[in-house]
Amino acid sequence: EPYFTTWRNSNHIVDTKTTWAMKTIEREAFPYQVTPSTHAGLEEKKLHLIADQNFKNIQIYYGNWRKRYPEWILYPYEQTIFIHLFQFSGTAALAHASAVEIDGKGYLFLGDSGAGKSTISTFMEQRLGKGRIFSDDRIVIRRNGDRWWLFGTPWPGSFARICPEGCEIGGMYFLEQTAEHEMEILTPMQAIQRLLPVVFGTWWLPERLEQHMSFISQIAAQKQFPLCRLGFRNDISVVDFFQKENGKIG
Repeated sequence: EPYFTTWRNSNHIVDTKTTWAMKTIEREAFPYQVTPSTHAGLEEKKLHLIADQNFKNIQIYYGNWRKRYPEWILYPYEQTIFIHLFQFSGTAALAHASAVEIDGKGYLFLGDSGAGKSTISTFMEQRLGKGRIFSDDRIVIRRNGDRWWLFGTPWPGSFARICPEGCEIGGMYFLEQTAEHEMEILTPMQAIQRLLPVVFGTWWLPERLEQHMSFISQIAAQKQFPLCRLGFRNDISVVDFFQKENGKIG
C-alpha cells in the first residue's frame, strides 16, 4: 500500500479503454507502471506491474482476488511487456497478423480485426493441412542481421491456432475483402502506410517514435520479400489464387 500510494496521483499516459493502462513517474529504478484500464472493472491497486527504463526488469503485484481472474496475471500483461521490450530492442515488433508456412517460408496476412486473418488461416489449413499456421492474430516480426523472420505467439484469434516456431519471411500481404481475388505489389511508401496501423509500437512514448518509424521503414525497404495488397472474397479458392500469384512475384 505505501508503494502504491506513490503512484496514486500520477497521470495515465495511455489507457486502452478495455484492458490495460500505463503511468509514468520520475523514479530511478522503475519509472513505468501498468495497471488494469479504468474501464476494466478491477481495482487498480490489486494488480499492477512496474518496469525499468528498458522493460528488462519487471515486478508484478497482485492481491488474493487473482483466483477469480487467473488470466489477468498473464493477459494483458504479457503482450504489454513484449510490445515494450521489442520496441526498446529496436530489432522486433508484434504485428496484428496471421501467418502460414509454405515450403519453408513464412507468409504474413496483416489487418485489423475483421479483415479476414482467421478466415484466410482457416482456408490455408483446409488446403495445406494442419500444423502450418503460426497464429491467426499476433505474429512477431524480427530482424536477424540482414534477414527477416516471423515467429508464432501464444495469442490466437477466433481460429485458435498457435505455434512457437519461426521461419524466414517470404512475403507480407495486407488483407482486404473484395468481390474478386486480386493482388498488387506495394511501393515502400504504400507499405509504410499499411504497416503503421498493424505493427504495435509504443506511440504513447514520444521518445520511442523515431525508433518505431525506423523499424517500419526498414521492413518497407528490405529486398528479401514483397509487400502486397491482397483482396479476396470469402472462398477457399483464395489459397490457389495466392499461390499462383505469389509464384509470379517470386
